[in-house]
Amino acid sequence: MQPEEIAVQVERWLRQIASAYRDLRTFEVRMYGGWYDDQNLSRHGSEVAKIIALMPKFPIRLSNGQLVRGTIGLATNLLTARDAVPLLGTYRQRGSLPRVRLSAHPYPSGCARIDATCPAAILRSFTKSTRRECPVDSCGLVSSDAFVLHEQKMVDTLLATDILAAGRLNPGYSLVVVVSGDSDFVPPLLNAREFNTVRFIQLLPRPEEASEYSTRLLAEAGVDVIEGAA
Repeated sequence: MQPEEIAVQVERWLRQIASAYRDLRTFEVRMYGGWYDDQNLSRHGSEVAKIIALMPKFPIRLSNGQLVRGTIGLATNLLTARDAVPLLGTYRQRGSLPRVRLSAHPYPSGCARIDATCPAAILRSFTKSTRRECPVDSCGLVSSDAFVLHEQKMVDTLLATDILAAGRLNPGYSLVVVVSGDSDFVPPLLNAREFNTVRFIQLLPRPEEASEYSTRLLAEAGVDVIEGAA
């Protein structure tokens, strides 16, 4: 999606939530990701900061005339330490590739099955050895020189920790919305719902990708699960 499209989608979700839960008057939107490298705002963080600048400016007026106020920003530290210095190293770059394994039936019908020219087989061979060396005998290239991996670190655990902390803050929140279909957040949502009076919601940005099992678990525990407006 283009930055403008992302900004429009976020506004749709804000209006959807505000319309469904009419007692809401103020939003605090925290966006989670690998915003900092070892020292500074990462390239990824800079790109998202530009998208935030395109997002709706509060207050937002709903169709019924109600005004909703709020803020949108990068989640750079714990919810309980929002004024502290940012967590560094949440966006990292490293060389090499993880080991790649082919599926049980990787070749389509009619494939010549020549491993020397098949990209899938070549990639598997490249990552098969401990040193991740090029499979061609006359080549000394290693995976760490040929490939770069970009990783986000601490991001999921930061969100999970904030979910658990949200109900204990004073002053606290009346409603916590997690915009994600990732089942990694099911355990903290279940725990937070059991031990807090705060209302928890999971908004699914891509409902077709969500786990039916996870959705059912959350619904049975009293977590509202809603499909994000397209």
